[in-house]
Amino acid sequence: MDDVRLAQGLWLIEHVGGVIYERFAEKLDNRDIAGTFNRFAGHEHMHAEWYAAWLSARGHGVPAPSTCDSLIVPGVHFWLSPQSLDRKLRTFSATERTAARHLAALARKVRDPELKAIIERTLPYERMHAEWYERVGRRMLQPGEGERTSLTLE
Repeated sequence: MDDVRLAQGLWLIEHVGGVIYERFAEKLDNRDIAGTFNRFAGHEHMHAEWYAAWLSARGHGVPAPSTCDSLIVPGVHFWLSPQSLDRKLRTFSATERTAARHLAALARKVRDPELKAIIERTLPYERMHAEWYERVGRRMLQPGEGERTSLTLE
């Protein structure tokens, strides 16, 4: 396994996740849920910084953020826009839960102890996000709010 390419890919995933959560929070009427999305965006960006620091210490950089944002974020927006807030929360929960499983499997294969530690350090965040979306976020929906589909990531 090429640890540098893996770290660059994980940086990309965390960076894009942070951007998506920030944009999503901007459009939410429910300020409690929006505040949590902003906090989770901060977690994603923090994780991206961990990977960037690991890469930098080895003389490597991260992919160009503007390219990532212009290629990936619009596709996610297109897919999620027509979904209700409840569906978005369930989707984000499933995504974070799947990420945690995959990261745990990757961590077992990584040979570099520092990179492995970074991956393992992100796992509790992924699990916490998944749990919050499914259990807490969905309970915070106001009557009728979960069915609306007007929220976008633009």
